Amino acid sequence: MSKIIPISITTTEQAVTLDATYQFVWFRNMGENDVLLSDHSGIVAGDDDVMTVKAGESGRISTSGKTVYIKAVSGTSTGEIHAQNFSDVPFKSRAKGGGQSITVEPLTVNDNGVYTAPTGKAYSPVSVDVQEQPWQPLQDGYSNFWFELTNDTLSPWLNFSAKTESAVIDWGDGSGEQALDTLRPTHTYSKAGRYIVKVKGVTGIASNIYYSTEFNYSSVVKHIELNSDVASLANSALRYFFGLEDLDISNSSISTLNAYCISYCSSLKSIEIPSSVTSIPTQFAYMDFCVQSVTLPSTITSILGDAFRQCMCLKSITIPQAVTNIGNSAFLSCNALETIHCQPISPPTFGTNVFSGLSSDFIIYVPVGTGETYKAASGWSTYADHILEEGQTPNRMMLAKFNSAKTDEPQDDMR
Repeated sequence: MSKIIPISITTTEQAVTLDATYQFVWFRNMGENDVLLSDHSGIVAGDDDVMTVKAGESGRISTSGKTVYIKAVSGTSTGEIHAQNFSDVPFKSRAKGGGQSITVEPLTVNDNGVYTAPTGKAYSPVSVDVQEQPWQPLQDGYSNFWFELTNDTLSPWLNFSAKTESAVIDWGDGSGEQALDTLRPTHTYSKAGRYIVKVKGVTGIASNIYYSTEFNYSSVVKHIELNSDVASLANSALRYFFGLEDLDISNSSISTLNAYCISYCSSLKSIEIPSSVTSIPTQFAYMDFCVQSVTLPSTITSILGDAFRQCMCLKSITIPQAVTNIGNSAFLSCNALETIHCQPISPPTFGTNVFSGLSSDFIIYVPVGTGETYKAASGWSTYADHILEEGQTPNRMMLAKFNSAKTDEPQDDMR
């Protein structure tokens, strides 16, 4: 459960004790002076284990217990301590200097709440606080890449694998639309801010260069919407895009997803696969910790190994009727997964550890009349105690087994 503690800060160090240990503890600085935080007393600016949170920013605190120590660098400040577990993290982080922080001010837009492109054409409303409201994609025929830049001058790049001769790009800072004459375009912004980069005529997204020495690309791209021009995502195309919160590929013409293409996107919340796709590749969304929903189209026939492994916030999944194969560890350690609706009439070929590491009371719902077939099928028999037919509810014996298993589960270390 999330905990939010409003606090007033002075230069006198104070201790704030939480009601439990949490996986994530953040401080949102809403005042005018910088604030120091640590998990020990005697905090001093510049120490390796002391977090400095600048005015108007948020920072994650490394805690070893339930107590946070805090003080202002000078004067006074106000803010909030946010303590959460995986399922409820309102702030998304990027590496920045020695710590992790993000700006918290809402997006600046016109008075009418509409972003206006340099040409004067009005696009869909985007008056959105990125930290606290879902992003609304722009439906205007472009592929859109939303950058959030925090340094004064940065040269972000986009990495494409293919484009048409008439491809164009608009960097969203008033410089206007220009011909896209390279597969890896760059642009220098004169100041920090949020920019919507709009592209037409790009047909493929190339493999990601994970750690560019010139630019921390993976942290500043917040939202991506791909249009029907885009037909391919390369192997590892968006891997390690730690800041990516929303990805909309439902309007693309992608037919084949490649391995690792959105793995390690630890801020991503939902995934919707277009109906042109027939297979979910290996490690497709591996360790996408914050994903809460996944929509698989009826065209899917296979889910390969580790595809959704450690999607720790995923609560429910529907496996389409056409699926004939589910690979090893496909949903391993999805420990929030409560319900699995498996639509195939015949049990799909099943790998090892597909549903290992889930909570003790998860339920697999299968089509009416197929329960005993699933319970006896290779691989599925491992989870026979969790299988029900659609419309059935757990009986007393099933609930007793769940409760007994719960008492044997190791307690989470929330540090």
